[in-house]
Amino acid sequence: MLLFPAAILTISDESDRDFMKHLYINHAARMFRVARALTDSKQDAEDVVGEACVALIRKISLLRTLERNVLEGYIISTVKNAAYALHRRRKSRKEADDGETILPQIADDEAAPDARILQQCTMNALVDAMQRLPEADQVAIRMKYFEQRSAREIAAVLGIQEGHVRVRLNRARKRLYDMLREDAE
Repeated sequence: MLLFPAAILTISDESDRDFMKHLYINHAARMFRVARALTDSKQDAEDVVGEACVALIRKISLLRTLERNVLEGYIISTVKNAAYALHRRRKSRKEADDGETILPQIADDEAAPDARILQQCTMNALVDAMQRLPEADQVAIRMKYFEQRSAREIAAVLGIQEGHVRVRLNRARKRLYDMLREDAE
């Protein structure tokens, strides 16, 4: 069973979500092969593919216009850029704290399969709960946590004041927390 990255499942527009699901189904194997070749672990490769998906989501309108061979090249370039960005972040972190991040990274790479399954189940529950939120809350959460957008950018998209974005995010997080707690009981 193919599991979609959470960023794809949280796209509010159904047409865009279907487009990205189709793109992911057709290109996931190659994306993972490229990511795995450029990273040190399977987990890093999964992170790289997830980051690449977020970057591709931001370019859906462009992706829809590309011919198949150009699209494939664009997708692979995006995966490579995400892998290079991961390496740069790790290198700068390593230089900054002189090795303190190495031990947690090793522990993450050796995480038990049960922990990964639990993490995936948690992510699936989160995505399910997000889809039950009002659309404006879904957009706000997706923009803040998946697209790393500022409150100002979210306010512009939603047509509300910047201060209201923070209130909306707090209320949406509380609703999500309550839904997840109810689902777990």
